[in-house]
Amino acid sequence: MTDFEEALSVYFDAYQKGDIDEILDWFLLPCHFVSDADEVALMPLATREACRVGVERVVDWHRSLGVIGRRITRQSIIELSPRISCVDVKVDVEREGGVKLYDFEAVYTFVRSGEFWRIAAITHNQIPRLLSCVRAQGSH
Repeated sequence: MTDFEEALSVYFDAYQKGDIDEILDWFLLPCHFVSDADEVALMPLATREACRVGVERVVDWHRSLGVIGRRITRQSIIELSPRISCVDVKVDVEREGGVKLYDFEAVYTFVRSGEFWRIAAITHNQIPRLLSCVRAQGSH
């Protein structure tokens, strides 16, 4: 496993634990989010607190749904340079017993900042799928 793949694993583990501050530590500010919806949402987030709002919302929805795990079902890494890598993933979000609640796809752009990899941008289709699941489960 490369140091980049290890970084990606640690980032997903932080989401698994629901550790908001650890998740936020991964973002290189300003961080850019592109989210699928009826209209694509472009969100340049300049501060840690701006990032916190969205991260807390996703973690809270996952807790209300009983999410206990994520499984990467597809992963493709593109190393653009020693300082920039992108990863294209498909992720199954699961509850107890490996029951799949929903899946999503995302492309993460990681940038080496000093000795560490940090996330500069995320493009994803997670939120509409997550909200559909929340509505179907009757969670708020």
